[in-house]
Amino acid sequence: MDNLVDGKRLKWDFGSLSTVAIVLILFSVEYYCFTVVFLSHLIKLLPSLGGFIFIEIHLLVVIMLWSYFKVITNGPGYLSSRINEGFSNVEELREKQRLLLKYKQNKKKDQNKEEDSDTHPNDIVQLSDESNRKTGTEDLESDPEHIRIRKIATNPLLQLQELGYCFKCNRVKIPRAHHCKNCKRCVIRMDHHCPWTGNCIGLYNHKFFILFLLYGAIICVQTFLWQACIYLPNAYDYQQSLDSNETLLIQVSMIISGALAISLSFLAIFQVHITLKNVTTVEHHIKGIFEKNPFDKGSSWNIEEVFGVNRSTWLLPLKPKLKSEEDLFLLY
Repeated sequence: MDNLVDGKRLKWDFGSLSTVAIVLILFSVEYYCFTVVFLSHLIKLLPSLGGFIFIEIHLLVVIMLWSYFKVITNGPGYLSSRINEGFSNVEELREKQRLLLKYKQNKKKDQNKEEDSDTHPNDIVQLSDESNRKTGTEDLESDPEHIRIRKIATNPLLQLQELGYCFKCNRVKIPRAHHCKNCKRCVIRMDHHCPWTGNCIGLYNHKFFILFLLYGAIICVQTFLWQACIYLPNAYDYQQSLDSNETLLIQVSMIISGALAISLSFLAIFQVHITLKNVTTVEHHIKGIFEKNPFDKGSSWNIEEVFGVNRSTWLLPLKPKLKSEEDLFLLY
């Protein structure tokens, strides 16, 4: 496995540092508005309630920041430059991928011709035959391997399960790996490239990303509700005891926490949903993936694939103990 995977994240660039800085600044503003302004005043009025909220929120904040730190500092799992050394049939995989791309291109051309109302059906057949002759595949119609490749070319679900080859980084591509145009590398079980973490989300940091969303959503929902339930009914009392700037900061905090609560909750629910189905963000666009997902082995198994087999650490941003390579469809 060490020969196949590069677990380190790519070097930091200006764009990555900028997005992380924006996230931290936004969090700092919200933290100051809620904790320093709102909670400090609440503790004076209701010491027990204010103290409870202070402790509980800070515990969640620590776990959320811990998760965020793990997301931005851990690599998603890139295919190593040495991965080709682990396969003796690299040239076969390269040729298979080239042929697969040709079949897909031809199919796309034929579909475009079919959508052209000025094209006669007989012309479509002729164009398809000409396309086959150009790619040198007209003599391979009866070859079992090429028949299988044509079948794979029309079925994205089958493509996910196949060993392939990436011509952009010249490496064997294992099942469920995808090339990230931002990282310019193939990522194992790629979920997506997240600009707000300055990192790709893949097999090795997907757990931390989901935990960051979950705890972030819980914190934002709580901060919004506490302020809505305590500040709004007692807005006059707050305005009497606080200056205009502090009152404005509480209102700003409600707006920020409300907006973040909606967005983070949506993202967290989506991520939990696709994780339970063993589908990534990249794969969920594939038609029929939820009904005929070849990787779905039940909710418990699917969660373990991302969060690890040690269930006692699922909710903590600790490095997960993942399943074996064969179980994860990494190797055959």
